[in-house]
Amino acid sequence: MKNFSFIFALIIAGCTQQKPLQHTRWSGQGYRPSLAGIQTKDDVISRSAGESISVSQQAFEGIPVHRSFVKRISLNKKIIFESSATAARPSQNQLNEAKLLQQNRSWYWLSFLLKYPDYKNWEIEKPVSVILNPPAMNPALQVVLRQHKTFAIRSILFNTSLKVINVEAVGSQLTELKEVSALAYPQGPVKSDLSHVKMLRDLNNDGLKNLKVKVDTESQAKIKKEQNLELPPTDDRFEQVQAFYFANKILNWFSEKLAVNLDANVNILTQVGFPEKTNAAFYYNEKIRLGTGDDIVFSKIYLDPSIVMHETSHFVIDHLARLPFTGEGGSLNEAFADVFTTFFLNSSRLGEVAYKKAPFVRNVDSKVTLKEKNGGLYHDSAIVSGFFWALRSTLGEEPSLQIALRILNRLDGYSDFADFTEALKEQVELLPMEQKQKVVLLMQERGFL
Repeated sequence: MKNFSFIFALIIAGCTQQKPLQHTRWSGQGYRPSLAGIQTKDDVISRSAGESISVSQQAFEGIPVHRSFVKRISLNKKIIFESSATAARPSQNQLNEAKLLQQNRSWYWLSFLLKYPDYKNWEIEKPVSVILNPPAMNPALQVVLRQHKTFAIRSILFNTSLKVINVEAVGSQLTELKEVSALAYPQGPVKSDLSHVKMLRDLNNDGLKNLKVKVDTESQAKIKKEQNLELPPTDDRFEQVQAFYFANKILNWFSEKLAVNLDANVNILTQVGFPEKTNAAFYYNEKIRLGTGDDIVFSKIYLDPSIVMHETSHFVIDHLARLPFTGEGGSLNEAFADVFTTFFLNSSRLGEVAYKKAPFVRNVDSKVTLKEKNGGLYHDSAIVSGFFWALRSTLGEEPSLQIALRILNRLDGYSDFADFTEALKEQVELLPMEQKQKVVLLMQERGFL
């Protein structure tokens, strides 16, 4: 079995982003496009930087439109921002076909597996569902699968003729909680000693769980509900404790310092690929997967706070903005994950603990201008992460984070650097004159003006 280095990555697709839907954007002033009559489903509400964010998907008679959304930001119950990607109503024949397809989707899925038997050994991440596929709005079936050995996750779109329309690589209840003692490295083994720490834990279930994080493992070293968490690093279960601690630390920071509260918890799976040591570290569909490291490229990934916190930041970004995994939107996704992680850790370096080939994987203390954009996912992410690291020195940590969050709140699944630049300009206009002048100089230096 080959090891795959997915470090700091949402799995990426090689296709170009397309915009088959009608897009609107209203930032609180001027003409506001009407979204009256747009039917939506699965409204998800989050809170960030004092603002309330709702994201829903367009649907016709319960059938969702692929890649559609309606996003609204409210402050004090008043809508201050609105964006959407929606489609015109399909024909009644198309809707009838979609409903019939929904009733028979299990049969089509079995037929698909007969035609493409290689997928029989893949695990289902999201069961087969029916969508309306713009721009033609013909009904199609969608399933998300995970390859067990390589951890690759694929979203597959196919029609009633079992023809594959698109394959895209992707890729993160109230309980009785008790504060328990555990052993962990608060800042990782490089910058801190093994210490007794306190963590909130649900004692009614096996594994590690609270209102923010749930951790499980692919190994046989399961944590039971009565398990003492003061485990030495030599214990295989220590990986779960350390990952649980890191994820909770940054999510608490998002909540307490940045007022980001999500109505969801993140799932972390450790020792992915067990018994083999893999370099897996990625987020998709509210789940973070962490391998142990092959001890050649990466070692003891779970001990690296920047890795665990970067992937946890992707979970937050996904809820606030639904940024894509590829293209310019993918670079923005990676940039914001780096921004939040480096700000929290007060260090511009990522991967210092686990990476074996160099002192670190990436350093956001860099100057990459917008004119130097070349399409590279991480190269281009440095345009934004480097800007915010410089902004941190210019304005200070808190104002810089507030600007970053409010920009993120205004991005979506189709966002690119032009959208980022527009949102940045909007936020800078709200600054006091002295701060505004400083940021404008930095924007000019980095190519945003």
